[in-house]
Amino acid sequence: MANYHINQIVYCFVFCCIFGCISQNQLSESDFEKKHPNKTQHDINKNKESCHLTENKPRSSWIDQLPQSNGQLFGMGVAPKQHPISRQIQAAKNLAMRDISQQINVHVKSLYQEKITSNQAPEIQSHIELKAEALLQGVKIIDQWNDLSTCDIYMLVSVDIDSDENYNDTKIDDLKQPGKQKRVELKPIGIISNIQSEGSCVIQGISPRQAQTIAIQRARALAIDKASGIEIHASKIVSDSMLVLDFIRSYSKGYIVREKVNWHPVRQYQRNSETPPVVEHHVSIVADVYIPQKKGDNIGLEVSLNKSVFNKGERAVLRIKTRKTCQVGIFNIQANDRIVMLFPSSLFPNKTVFSHEPFEMKNLYPEPLPQEQSNYEALFVCASLDDAIDFQSLFSVDEQMEFSEFFRRYATISDECTDILIPYQVVDSHNEK
Repeated sequence: MANYHINQIVYCFVFCCIFGCISQNQLSESDFEKKHPNKTQHDINKNKESCHLTENKPRSSWIDQLPQSNGQLFGMGVAPKQHPISRQIQAAKNLAMRDISQQINVHVKSLYQEKITSNQAPEIQSHIELKAEALLQGVKIIDQWNDLSTCDIYMLVSVDIDSDENYNDTKIDDLKQPGKQKRVELKPIGIISNIQSEGSCVIQGISPRQAQTIAIQRARALAIDKASGIEIHASKIVSDSMLVLDFIRSYSKGYIVREKVNWHPVRQYQRNSETPPVVEHHVSIVADVYIPQKKGDNIGLEVSLNKSVFNKGERAVLRIKTRKTCQVGIFNIQANDRIVMLFPSSLFPNKTVFSHEPFEMKNLYPEPLPQEQSNYEALFVCASLDDAIDFQSLFSVDEQMEFSEFFRRYATISDECTDILIPYQVVDSHNEK
């Protein structure tokens, strides 16, 4: 009898444990389904293991509740994981645009609700469509957040509904002209995170150090293009060093403010069986790219160099001219992948360039790196009408800044600046091999 009671107790205990586990599992799954109605737990676990995004920012409040403002409308888009990452970013922008366009239509229709009559309806409807189109042209990206648990990208956009620029009759009349109405492309603004790109360069007529520099310049140029919404499908292998000028020029379209560099083992590259193999350097990066919100060149900045190719020790003359008096900073993007401020300096402490008074910097004598026959560098000139911008407080004279560190600092003022980048080549004719 005692054994019978013991067995009964054991059976009850086991039954309670099993039932409790099942109930708890059902509760967890129920809670999960409420939070992720379109995803299974298996999907989430799989994404956690293979998510290609990284994110240091805390979860943004606008994800749970869109901001409220009398003068603005906000829209949000959420794009699930897809490759390449630029396509996922574009999908998030498209979904955000769809969301805010619906709100714009509702808003504009409400403005005309009391004016619509049977006789005026067609004319009013046409005006509503043009007003909505004008507002769509002013939509901007405000923020982006990456959810590592689901590998989703969230995009927040907004439009100023009280802005004269977005909402005036002149713009509406312009949209009435044939061919003026077109699909709105949402231009990226702000930091676009976790852009992945690769670059390679073969050692052919150049040094290993040059090949490494060219490879990472190629990867950076691709990252900036991707962040700007341009998908590149060309070969990542560079064999023509003249292409470096194009890579450097891309630095002015967007600024890499953070990068994680991964160098791969050196390998051999062979174009075909009839050509001998050559050594190839290969690098991949994950970068955050800042796309500036430029207000147009209201300064009239003109920059020129006296030559595009300099012999070692030959004097370079940089000439700057502006329509308006402004503050100017001059930086040298060097062949060693460092950036240094040249102006203002101890020799030229005054950072002001006066309108229609050309400024010349004549103390530049570029040289290739030691043991190098030729290198490519650039001068980065930026100007601002804002007297509060102090280049010397952000950058120290002669400080050798890392590439992403320089642009991280510059991004904090870039929206208030006009900038021009001029690449050039420097050669050592006495060191030809």
